[in-house]
Amino acid sequence: LFDNRVVIPDSKFEIAVTGFLLLSVVTAGISVGYAVTAPKENETFTRLYLVTESSEGFEADNYPTNFSVNRSEAIVVGVENQEYQPENYSLIVRLQRLRIENGNPNVVESEQLEQVRMHLEHNESERQRMNIAPTMSGERLRLQFLLYRGDAPQTISSTTAYRETHLWVSV
Repeated sequence: LFDNRVVIPDSKFEIAVTGFLLLSVVTAGISVGYAVTAPKENETFTRLYLVTESSEGFEADNYPTNFSVNRSEAIVVGVENQEYQPENYSLIVRLQRLRIENGNPNVVESEQLEQVRMHLEHNESERQRMNIAPTMSGERLRLQFLLYRGDAPQTISSTTAYRETHLWVSV
C-alpha cells in the first residue's frame, strides 16, 4: 500500500518551499515552547480578598453583614504578592455612610476602623484577622478595605488605593 521510496523535489522552487515549511515548523515549535516555559513577569499583581473562618478552614462566603455598635465581628483579609519583588503594603479598613447624588455615590460620613502594615516577599501571602467594631450605626453602610503599596497617601479613597474591596453592612 505504501511506497517506501524517498521523494526528492524536482525543482529549486520545491526545495525552497520544503525548506521554508521545515523552518516554519521549527520556529513555531520553539515559540510555543518559550511561551509555555518563560516567566510571566509582565503579569504582576497583588490580590486582596476577604474570607471567613469556619470549622473546615477559610471560605469566601458567610461574611458578617449585621454588626452591633462597639461589638466586634471577625473578618479575615488576605493579601497575596505576585509583583515579582518584595512589597510593603498598608491596609486601611473604614466604614462609610453614602448618599446617592445625581446617580453618584457621595461619602457623607466615614470612620477609620483599622490600619495594618505588612511586608510580603514575591509569591508570599498573609491573612490578617481583623476584629471590626464600628461606632457608626445605620443601614447599608460600606465597609471598605483599601490596600496601598507602601505608605497610604494623605487622601484615602478607592481611587487612590492600589486594590479595594468592600461589604455592605448594617450596624
